[in-house]
Amino acid sequence: MNPAYPSAPSVLQSQLNHGLLPREQREDGDSSVAAIQEEYLRHLSQDRLVQGGYVPNLVPILLWDRPATGVCRQAPPGAGPISDPGSPRRRLPVGDPITPAVAKTKSQPASRGFFRRGSLRSSIVNIAAAALGAGALSLPRAMYYSGIIWGPLLMIILAVLSIMSIRLIVQLVELSGKDSYEEIAKEAIGPWFALLVEVNIVLFCFGTAVAYMITVGQVSHQVLDAAFGDAPAGSWLSSLTQSNTVLLWTTALVLLPLSLLDSINDLRFASLAGVTCILYLILVVLYVFAKQSISPTLTDSDSFAALSPKGGITGCFKMLSLSIFAFCCQPNVPSIYTELEQKSYQRMQKVSTRAMLLCCVVYLMMGVTGFLAFGEDTLGNILGNLQPMLCANDWMVRSGMASMAFAVTMAYPLNIFPIRFSVETALFYHRPSLNCSAVRTGIAVGAVASSLIVAIALPQINLIFELIGATTGSFVCFIGPGLLFQRTVPGHVFAPHKLKALLLIVMGSLFLLLGTYSSVLDVLAQLSEGSSSGTVQCKDFLPAIGHVDA
Repeated sequence: MNPAYPSAPSVLQSQLNHGLLPREQREDGDSSVAAIQEEYLRHLSQDRLVQGGYVPNLVPILLWDRPATGVCRQAPPGAGPISDPGSPRRRLPVGDPITPAVAKTKSQPASRGFFRRGSLRSSIVNIAAAALGAGALSLPRAMYYSGIIWGPLLMIILAVLSIMSIRLIVQLVELSGKDSYEEIAKEAIGPWFALLVEVNIVLFCFGTAVAYMITVGQVSHQVLDAAFGDAPAGSWLSSLTQSNTVLLWTTALVLLPLSLLDSINDLRFASLAGVTCILYLILVVLYVFAKQSISPTLTDSDSFAALSPKGGITGCFKMLSLSIFAFCCQPNVPSIYTELEQKSYQRMQKVSTRAMLLCCVVYLMMGVTGFLAFGEDTLGNILGNLQPMLCANDWMVRSGMASMAFAVTMAYPLNIFPIRFSVETALFYHRPSLNCSAVRTGIAVGAVASSLIVAIALPQINLIFELIGATTGSFVCFIGPGLLFQRTVPGHVFAPHKLKALLLIVMGSLFLLLGTYSSVLDVLAQLSEGSSSGTVQCKDFLPAIGHVDA
């Protein structure tokens, strides 16, 4: 998921209508408390970076004891409100629970342009951009785990489940009148569930930031090694180009300053540029595959080793965990749907289907060709497999490395910002006296330092993607939307119109339990081996470089 922070007027107006503070506090004249409200709304009014980007909404959590005041859609004439008498909490009134509601709000005026804001094409790009990211770097490893028969099949299943999940979220937006994941959660279940959703999203962003930091450090190390790899062992230059040393100074000189920005308007195009860089890297992998063909490690044995999964069912769940991370875009859906022209469930069906199919095709190209090109030597980060060609001065690979270095560097602060935003808002709301630049800087430094510690302890991004995908990814993408739909829409659990929600809950829980078990074992194995990332240098590839040049 690529989070961004729009100026969404509907979100801002929603907060103003709610009133962040209870009435007695707003009329109290307390300037310090009023300043916190103003600061919070200023954060919400950041200029748009990517249309339909995700913005953390802590209002339902801060106003824990206040009942939700959303606008519920009215049932058709004569239908009357539908509620579940067996539930202590009244369900939202809906019409025909099988037929999704269509937006009654006035459509936004259409603007000109092929990718005009709110158009069908623009919305497809926004959903795809929210999903496409550095998770693609580990997809060849995912295919290594599952094999090229089960891998593509499981990838298609995840795409279908993601489409179902997005459609349920759109129905929930219509039924509740809310335009954020957190507000829907509070309306349907309660503030504790909204808090659980927010914690999972923040942890997802933190895991993504760690993976981006690892990638920035790895690419920087590879580039420096290609330039100064012949430095004598034990020299000061050799010491400066060690993996963890490169990660430390890259964080201090590049990532931390970017993460300290109070406004991230200057990074508004970073997410879109990141998607372009990912697509270009896929072209690089296709180029390598066309140049090298199928890896000999897959064809030397009597049977084609790429067919069967590694470790049986365990390999399949490792692949699923890595792929769930790559498909996660659900928190972005409400805001993208809110600004859709001629807003309707049917139009959003087209958006979700085409966007997820686009992601699926891109991921299959990356995963299958990357695995076939490198075979049994496929690493958790495909950039590691490209290092021999980088050392051989292959211009295509060099440009791909440079584009990825730019993409992940610009994307890192976009994932640190929601962590800062959430901590600052919760802290300053309750302790207004702490709202100063020193505390804000300390929060940002703490977030960056925490991600650095995890990156040094777990330097393999596939383990990060695997763990985050199995835990927070399963909850945010599948379990959460399924539970919210089951709770919101009237009818018993096994009602025909609620079976898709039940399927998402069951499948998400399966991914959560088995995927987490598998990823925790991998993490513990890595920690027991030490934090060495196993980085190699260009001189280790001298025979391979000669082969490539030949």
